Amino acid sequence: MRIAALRPFQLEVATRSDRGLVRSTNEDAFGTRLDEGIVVVADGMGGYRAGEVASRIAVDAVLDHLCKQVHGKTGPDPCLDEARRAVGQANRAIGRAVHNAPELHGMGTTIVLGVFREAGLGFAWVGDSRLYLLRDQRLIQLTIDHTLVQELVNQQMFASVEAAKDAGVGDNVLTRALGTEEPLSVDAGSLETAAGDIFLFCSDGLNHMVADRSIEQALKAPGTVDTKANRLIQIARDAGGRDNITVVLVEVIGKCA
Repeated sequence: MRIAALRPFQLEVATRSDRGLVRSTNEDAFGTRLDEGIVVVADGMGGYRAGEVASRIAVDAVLDHLCKQVHGKTGPDPCLDEARRAVGQANRAIGRAVHNAPELHGMGTTIVLGVFREAGLGFAWVGDSRLYLLRDQRLIQLTIDHTLVQELVNQQMFASVEAAKDAGVGDNVLTRALGTEEPLSVDAGSLETAAGDIFLFCSDGLNHMVADRSIEQALKAPGTVDTKANRLIQIARDAGGRDNITVVLVEVIGKCA
């Protein structure tokens, strides 16, 4: 567990990444810069070790851009444009890597990132890595997956993701990812934070294995953010651990001294 002072609040942060029980490598990557309130999680895909390369490139590019551009900015909304630009920079960095090493052709990654500021959080995402918020003992999904099954629900062809899956629509077909298109459409949002909030950034190796209700219960159970992060990894492994599992938990714990 690490603690960051981000006036007027403090943040407690725990990070975990696990290969799972099936995959031979871990193609997830994550990064934090707590002095700037930055969190990023990426889930790579494509070819032998290429997903691992794509996710690492994306995380490093995002951290590099944001650390230079958001320093001194005081609210979440001014960070949104920089968050989008950071994802664009990551997308182009992946493209350059493929150009220089054609054997990496087809690699890509999803991404979710957040920039915490004094009054709130600005966040952006592409793909199906997610951001959740536990507030007042209730879990809220802040991101909307860029997947075929979610797009069909958005178009009202199905009443819910569960109904689409019951009809045979696969839940792992992405409609957006870094490394697959240029220019890239990036979604973003912001909200005010409050003492007691717990934010969960995760790869789909968690939520594909564990229902939101179980994630909520794990976050509501007593313990530090370290304990909660370990618990989330374990319940995903207990459910089969078919994919890599990465979680970054950020708890807003109260006023700075």
